[in-house]
Amino acid sequence: MTHHADTTRNQIIKETIKQISENGYENISLRQLASNVGLTTGAFYKNFSSKEALFGEVTSILSNKLSAELAAHLDLKSSPQSQLLNMADQLTQKFQSDANAMNFLFFNPTAAKLLNDPGTAENFDFYRLVTSIINQLKPASPKIDSRALFIQIWSFIQGYGLLIVNHVTTYDPVLVASTLAEFLKA
Repeated sequence: MTHHADTTRNQIIKETIKQISENGYENISLRQLASNVGLTTGAFYKNFSSKEALFGEVTSILSNKLSAELAAHLDLKSSPQSQLLNMADQLTQKFQSDANAMNFLFFNPTAAKLLNDPGTAENFDFYRLVTSIINQLKPASPKIDSRALFIQIWSFIQGYGLLIVNHVTTYDPVLVASTLAEFLKA
């Protein structure tokens, strides 16, 4: 791929992330997206085969960015439970500060499809970070199924994040800690 094509591709990705944060992924129009970058719809398709392909790449980029942010705040000397609680706190704060990006990461159909494929899920830093912490729990609780616990945590954060975003509740660290403790009783 030429430098110009890389630059165009990066501009499309950057504009997509901006549109997701400002308006939500459900409202993205490829025609408008291409226009905002100074392209025709046909030129968009020279860079991405479909909206799903674009969303797949954006999901990976945002997942990696989120993972780096989460990892930067983890105390690796603390217990895995403490690390998961720290991540839950950070994730709910992200739901409050950038609800549209979190909604995209947790709910866009492309992300769901990618995470349903264990081989593909491994490509996402966020998934790897959470499962690496979960795997640290296994010596103390060998019955823990890493994938099942990841899904439980993911589901809880999704639902709880939506409740916070919609002002149904506020973050309660005691609730999160007790929920995680219940998950770990496997």
